[in-house]
Amino acid sequence: MRIEPGEIEAAIRALPGIDAAVVMLRADATGTRRLVGYVVASAGAERDSGPLRSALGRSLPPHLVPAALVWLDALPMTPNGKIDRKALPEPRTEQTSGAGERVPATSFERELADLWEGCCSAPYQGWRPTSSTWAATPWHC
Repeated sequence: MRIEPGEIEAAIRALPGIDAAVVMLRADATGTRRLVGYVVASAGAERDSGPLRSALGRSLPPHLVPAALVWLDALPMTPNGKIDRKALPEPRTEQTSGAGERVPATSFERELADLWEGCCSAPYQGWRPTSSTWAATPWHC
């Protein structure tokens, strides 16, 4: 399947409250490649990834919604005025959870994540809300 970052960038920029966006494929510490969206919010706009992901999910297929969204004050630029993609920061752990997911916040949740990794022999991928409960995301099991 072909992924066009420009299409994803255009979808992000078309949303209200967004001034600029860059999307690129990045490998995390385990070598897993994910789409990362770098977003610059308009002045006074809320920097909330949840509604942004929801809006993107209505206009893009699921595989085109970035796995990580990184909010920036401004995009780094080269002396020639182009976006300096090499200067874009690595997403932090809490930014890399998939759509609507979050990292463990308590020691109990961390123990569950460790159990998940042990049982599945695979990296834990996050928590996601499901109606009124929380469920582990079975990406690799």
